[in-house]
Amino acid sequence: MATAKNAATEAVNKMAEQNQEALVKVKNTLKEAFANVKKTVGLDNAPDFIKEAVEAQENLASNWFDSLIRVAQVKSVEELNEVLNTQVKHFQKNFTTAMDLDFWKKSSKKGAEWKPTDYVNVDFAKETMLKVIDLCQPAK
Repeated sequence: MATAKNAATEAVNKMAEQNQEALVKVKNTLKEAFANVKKTVGLDNAPDFIKEAVEAQENLASNWFDSLIRVAQVKSVEELNEVLNTQVKHFQKNFTTAMDLDFWKKSSKKGAEWKPTDYVNVDFAKETMLKVIDLCQPAK
């Protein structure tokens, strides 16, 4: 009985290790893809906001792979449950935040002094996109 349990534990650990290796490879491939795209489109010469947006998207992708790698390292059902609950609570909080108009007013560069016309301009769109990317980050 102990031998079967040891074999099962070993198989699970081996699978977790292989999953982690695969995720690290994909993350590195993604990093290389971002580097190639930046080089190909000449991101160095792009407007600052484009650079910020691409960097924010790159960080988001990297953080998600770090989060998946963390899940791949989990050794027990309890630990997996804790990791997944943390993510769910994090997203519930961020979804609630994203639905709160006061958040957008208070956290904006203009503060709570927004007028309706302020919501339909390029600066607000830029600021909003970066905040949405930030709200999509996985829990640490």
